[in-house]
Amino acid sequence: MDETEVSVDETTTRPVKLRAGDTVKVSLNVHMSSGSSWHLVGATPVNLEFLGSEVAQPQTQAQNSSAGRVGLREVQVFRFKAVSKGDVSLEFKKARPWEKQNAEKTFSVQLAVAAK
Repeated sequence: MDETEVSVDETTTRPVKLRAGDTVKVSLNVHMSSGSSWHLVGATPVNLEFLGSEVAQPQTQAQNSSAGRVGLREVQVFRFKAVSKGDVSLEFKKARPWEKQNAEKTFSVQLAVAAK
């Protein structure tokens, strides 16, 4: 069976099913110009491998060549590879790192990883 990429965003409310070897892409809306960014709460779960993160503009904005303008919506993307079977919860918080306040927003998603 081929490996697949499963996409998750802030509208996801149900557990996400995937198999060991699959990649999960978590896309979260952010305004980087405000200083806020998303961060994974705690360590990466043992049955996932963190593949990295990036910030991108949605396709419609990128086509309008609005790069570099303050206040534009961006998407912060986190990628993980499922390496072994097990249920796991990924929790993210959006905050300004230099402020000692509670998170502006939180997001969590449940992953159910099956064997290959």
